[in-house]
Amino acid sequence: MGGPLDTQFDIVEIARGADANEGPSDSELRFFYQTAPLLMGAVEVLDDGDLLHLHDNPASNEFFGLPPGSTRGRTARSMGVPEDIISLWRAYYAESGRAGCPVTFDYGHVQPGGVTWLSVTVAPLGRPAGQRPARYGYVARDVTKRRHAELALADSEARFRAIFEQAAVGIAHVALDGRWIRVNRRLCEILGYSEAEILGRTFQVVTHPDDLESDLAFVEKLLAGALDSYSMEKRYVRKDGKSVWAQLTVSLARDPEGRPEHFISVVQDSSEGHAAVAALRATEERFSIAARASGLGVWEWDQTTGGFYYSARAKEISGFKPDGPVTYEMVAGIVHPDDFPFTIEQSRRARDPQIRDTEPFIYRIIRPDGALRWVRAYADTVFENTPGGPRATRFLGTLEDITERRELDERLKTSEARLRLAMSAGRMAVFDWPLDQEDVPLTDEMRLLLGVPAGASSTVQERRDCYHPDDLALASSTRDRARSGEERFIDFEFRYYWPEGQLRWLQVRSEVLRAPSGVPERLVGVLLDVTERKKDEERLGLLMREVDHRANNLLTVVQGLVSLSTGDRDPDLRRVLLGRVDALGHAHKLLAEARWTGADLLRLVQEELRPHGVEDPGRVRLKGPKCSLAPAQAQAISMALHELATNAAKYGGLSVAQGVVSVTWTRVRGTLDLLWQESGGPPVRPPAREGLGTRILERALGGSIGGSVAHEWPREGHRCRITMPLSPPAGA
Repeated sequence: MGGPLDTQFDIVEIARGADANEGPSDSELRFFYQTAPLLMGAVEVLDDGDLLHLHDNPASNEFFGLPPGSTRGRTARSMGVPEDIISLWRAYYAESGRAGCPVTFDYGHVQPGGVTWLSVTVAPLGRPAGQRPARYGYVARDVTKRRHAELALADSEARFRAIFEQAAVGIAHVALDGRWIRVNRRLCEILGYSEAEILGRTFQVVTHPDDLESDLAFVEKLLAGALDSYSMEKRYVRKDGKSVWAQLTVSLARDPEGRPEHFISVVQDSSEGHAAVAALRATEERFSIAARASGLGVWEWDQTTGGFYYSARAKEISGFKPDGPVTYEMVAGIVHPDDFPFTIEQSRRARDPQIRDTEPFIYRIIRPDGALRWVRAYADTVFENTPGGPRATRFLGTLEDITERRELDERLKTSEARLRLAMSAGRMAVFDWPLDQEDVPLTDEMRLLLGVPAGASSTVQERRDCYHPDDLALASSTRDRARSGEERFIDFEFRYYWPEGQLRWLQVRSEVLRAPSGVPERLVGVLLDVTERKKDEERLGLLMREVDHRANNLLTVVQGLVSLSTGDRDPDLRRVLLGRVDALGHAHKLLAEARWTGADLLRLVQEELRPHGVEDPGRVRLKGPKCSLAPAQAQAISMALHELATNAAKYGGLSVAQGVVSVTWTRVRGTLDLLWQESGGPPVRPPAREGLGTRILERALGGSIGGSVAHEWPREGHRCRITMPLSPPAGA
């Protein structure tokens, strides 16, 4: 290597590679070396480990903050390069020397304005490994924007993952054939399956049969493009066999070509009062890290002859044939029509001797194969002095394919838009709380839910003053609970007063993340405004209490009317009627206590037999499994038990002191089998005719209830068997 100029050409040969026989002239390469936005140069590794700069191009000098040519003959240490950076470069120089080929690596270079990330390629320059002096060439490019984009995308994916996993509604990705392919924790809770169990099923299997047809009809319309999304209220069949009502919202995810890929389902449990708490949560997170930026192509437009030169890489970017010529018409023909005026104007400004604009310009091209690509062009103009003034003779520069970077930016924007949409629709905010900090960092979304003006600060004490006194201890202990390490998931609800005095209900759903050492490090989760849901629950409870109150009043009125209407003329009829009204009252009382979700059979039997000594196990014997009856079934059984007990008290086992009544029941495949059996009473004879009580008993248990009654009259005591399906038949 004879001198700096030879070193320069050694570096250029790295860029020329396999195109050397076809490439541009030496003057063109000099121009490329001097103008390309790449750091290029050659160094010699000294015995003391320092790096002697033999030659660096202007871009490299500018990167070190030095005038062009001022780095030649200087060492890296004399230029203030940190020792760890020198060691890093020296190690990769040595590696390329041993391998006898280029080596590429990325690293962050600390500068006064921050960290600049470089992608560097180094290679030995013409000397065998181990021969001194050891000289190497380098080519480096600034990849800071790509690095920042990758970090931003990773952060966005983490936030989406937090929304998906911590959402208060069920979220799932469902294949086009109905298979669950991804589910969150809340969906597993709603359906009663573990994640592993539900991933082996389809939504058709867990959909209630009566709702499946309408659901599939919506799916067909969605796949046909007739709908963008759909919502419906439907029933799912849980693992335990119970039905659960849910509000389902489904949209269709498509691939970049617009083809259906999978469904995104949001499932809100609406069993309690079918409260419409609309929630559309974050959708699927399918993002990948952008590929390494492509290499640069070299191009030139001869202003004298009008001829074009494109390197092999420039032709590849543009979609031109590798061995074919390039003309102005070809170059102009691939520029996107909407960008053509811009590129013409930029070219004019660059070639105008009064302007000489060297700003890079970004535009779209449509390659001959129809592919749309984004490119960035760096250009400069060589001017020639003429008697008429400077004249442009050569217009040349580099071409870079930045499509992947643009697509990454667009996907990041889409990701952020989806995140904002999900948080806005669901009235929620994502938080990430480092547990070594006393206060959780506030986001704009959290300020909105806490009633704090956008951009305003809020201290821990100011927010503690807003907690409802009954919830202060619970909400204030969140950080201590997370740091204790005893809980993985921390979920709770609390009341919070906005500064203007409005009371809001808020819900926290969060997960404790641990450091590699196992120590709790961060609390990540979501904060949701559930005020409207709480209001719906309160209104529903008020309505249920009012209905119970009015029903009790009505039964009281009926009892009063019976007492007043019959007078003394028919006291037996009055007692019968009052007894039957009391039986209905017992059933109503038990149903009201359970909020009309069902009445316990054991308690129902005890209430009806209480006047006849149910506390005495010698007289009344009760045995059977726990069984809950629907409202209509409870009222029917209550009437039947009243008739049986009244008859036993007058004529049967309860009419004498030594008499015994036994009531037993079993549940077999959804059917209740109850046996009433008397013994120890007067001898029994079959009735000569069917009485009113028998007719009431049969009517109460028949019809829509679907039950049956069978009497036996053995001498030792009356027996009555009642069978009844525990689930009412369709249409009941």
